[in-house]
Amino acid sequence: MIELMHWETLRPLERTRLIRQLRPARAAVDPWRPQGFHHELERAPDGRLERVNVIFLTNRECPWTCTMCDLWQHTTIAPVSATQLLHQLDHALMQLPKADAVKLYNSGSFFDRLAIPPAAYAGIAERVRACRRVIVESHPALLGSRTLQFQALLEGQLEVAIGVECIHPGVLEALNKQLTVGQLDRAVAWLHAHHLLIRAFILLKPPFLPPAEALYWTQRTVQWAVENGIQTVVLIPTRSGNGIMELLQQNGQFAPPTPEEIEAAAAYLFTQPAPVRLLDTWDLHRFYSCPNCARLQQQRFTRINQTQNWEPPVPCTQCMAS
Repeated sequence: MIELMHWETLRPLERTRLIRQLRPARAAVDPWRPQGFHHELERAPDGRLERVNVIFLTNRECPWTCTMCDLWQHTTIAPVSATQLLHQLDHALMQLPKADAVKLYNSGSFFDRLAIPPAAYAGIAERVRACRRVIVESHPALLGSRTLQFQALLEGQLEVAIGVECIHPGVLEALNKQLTVGQLDRAVAWLHAHHLLIRAFILLKPPFLPPAEALYWTQRTVQWAVENGIQTVVLIPTRSGNGIMELLQQNGQFAPPTPEEIEAAAAYLFTQPAPVRLLDTWDLHRFYSCPNCARLQQQRFTRINQTQNWEPPVPCTQCMAS
């Protein structure tokens, strides 16, 4: 496909068209039920180990079409109503234990009014009033009055997660986020000015980077987050699974991170002075050829995330890797 050879020079609408053409089928979802939910332990910026409920809300697809994103697969075609959204939240909370914090992730931006209706804000705030922290995610372009409106309704502290991805200007452009490093700088400054906590999602080995530069740009992006006072820095190994990423892999413009690259990036992250440093363990097994290695390292990284103390790799007696 000739467009892949000049991906970085395409206009956002051209990239969007190609990404959508290559998508697999969308999953069937119920607007009255969340995609899923679970309970976990996570370190908070103030050092406490908190009980966290994570709820994946079902709502409309994000208006951005990012090159690496596969979250659209469990979204609706049409917006959900405030009533449906609150029903989803009730369904999850009835089955979850008490928690100190809650993550309300919606496969896009919480402050997209067609994804999370502002009419639902008060009901959401009432249902999570016992939580010390409420974590949501948002594209920087949607931060503003709705963010402050929601924060004002909460008894706990609002934390906003933003997809920083990679501060290499060409890569950030090619990811089709329609976002610049300057806009990221301004978004972080705005969040700090309004006393909101910040979580940064950083891609480990995004597409369009030469393999020899992948670790360097991961480190640069982590440094940027730390220097900007972001409290929680999360490394996410970049995965395929949305159609375009497989084609980029075939074309030599993407390769999933190896276990060695995951180790090197995580080791660097945990040398940094951010209050909370996390390696995302979602689907971590897919990056390991040995199932036992995957299990051992996933358990280890879960411990590291919770303690915030680095541990060396666990040797695998089945394949003799470490």
